[in-house]
Amino acid sequence: MIISAQVLDKNTWVYDVTGLLQHCVAILRLSHTLSQKLSAVPLNQVSPELMEAIKQATIRVMPRFDDLLSSVASPSIDARILEARASALATVCWALYMPYSLVNQRCAELFIVPLREMEGHLDALRESAFTAERNDLMKLEVDWTHVDALASAAVAAAASSRPQAPFNPTTSSSLPTTSNDTPDDDDEPTTASDTAPLVVSTPISDGPVTGATPSNGCIGSTVTGQNSSPTSRNKT
Repeated sequence: MIISAQVLDKNTWVYDVTGLLQHCVAILRLSHTLSQKLSAVPLNQVSPELMEAIKQATIRVMPRFDDLLSSVASPSIDARILEARASALATVCWALYMPYSLVNQRCAELFIVPLREMEGHLDALRESAFTAERNDLMKLEVDWTHVDALASAAVAAAASSRPQAPFNPTTSSSLPTTSNDTPDDDDEPTTASDTAPLVVSTPISDGPVTGATPSNGCIGSTVTGQNSSPTSRNKT
């Protein structure tokens, strides 16, 4: 931590009002303290698998520590880089903590406290990184001296991207014909008089028609199997 103190003394934005520096320094100190305390835990009866996990996590802590420290020492800093490197350091600290928590229950209860404190600082860095990214997305470079030309070009591009095919009467004849729901343009409109029959026929009954007078007295004799009228019998 002496090296980190020297770096902070030479940094030009140590007293930056954004508060990013204090969160980064807190994460560096917590990771350093956690590594020292975990290294003092005796590992007498540990399986080879857990020892390999501890070894792999230990060799990854120092490079992530150096990455975050170099970002803090940089005069021009990006909040998104700080958040990414701080999250990487916190991740390897969790990877180092997990095997110890399986070996010793006391370690699980004791060392979870600095890790949770580290997560609180990470939340603040994530919020700052999100704000920086949102501000970058809202920055639009517009040449205000040529706004009219840009607007005309945008309208023309939008119109050309939506072409409308002209109506071709030759292609409409090739379409399959369906029912006569929609009349053609060349056909004349059909009225009720064109379709209605001129003479309405009614069924003829076998019995005599009331009020009708037979002509020549032959109607009754032409029908086979029917009784002739009284007038026709008298004439015969």
